[in-house]
Amino acid sequence: ASGGWSARMAVVPARTSRPDLGVPFAPEPRVAASGTLFSASEAPSSPAKVVSAHAREQTRCRSVVDKAMASSPLLQFMVKAIKGRNCELADPLVVCAPIPKAPIEGGYNHDRRQVLVNSLVIKSQSDALTLLLHELTHAYDACRVYVDPGNCRHSACSEIRASNLSTECSWQNEWFGTRRTPHLGFRAQQQACVKRRAAKSIGMLEACKGKDPRAVIDSVFERCYADTAPFPRTPI
Repeated sequence: ASGGWSARMAVVPARTSRPDLGVPFAPEPRVAASGTLFSASEAPSSPAKVVSAHAREQTRCRSVVDKAMASSPLLQFMVKAIKGRNCELADPLVVCAPIPKAPIEGGYNHDRRQVLVNSLVIKSQSDALTLLLHELTHAYDACRVYVDPGNCRHSACSEIRASNLSTECSWQNEWFGTRRTPHLGFRAQQQACVKRRAAKSIGMLEACKGKDPRAVIDSVFERCYADTAPFPRTPI
């Protein structure tokens, strides 16, 4: 994607057009597009109310992010592993901002080494944990190997690892979720989830335009799925 981005899709109805990720990394307070931050009946009547609502969103987002970072051994281990390879991370590492134009939960900016959380989508500490593990996997990959943003297979490998290591395909989410396939055991179901989510992510990337996302994922899946670094195994 443009500007050093890798982004994680939000669970929303599919769109027919590619989302525009060309938004400011830390945008100034502004009203989101109609139907995202406010419904028509809830739209604030003054600029002051717009700023106030934006501030509340930012405060809530920052709170769930801080709690996730402070309470999760997995996140703390990942940050330590990145720094252990002498790779710098931005300060602040995580920025909360509304992204009304695209159905994404957040993303990692490779140029700034910073994670963006979409404050319009991430509402809970568990959501923040999953997203941060996903994006920090991209940060770890960029630290230990050369990831060419123009190479679809490179991006596919990192997305496979991020979906596998972030707990978004945990047994709780898959076994009790709406996408469970009854005849599949847990391992097969978890792998199907990783493939599904990774394909959805690379489908947003300019580097993968014109390619079949599932075919690209399948071409690198075995090797990249088996790579669970820096964890000794998949943390689910």
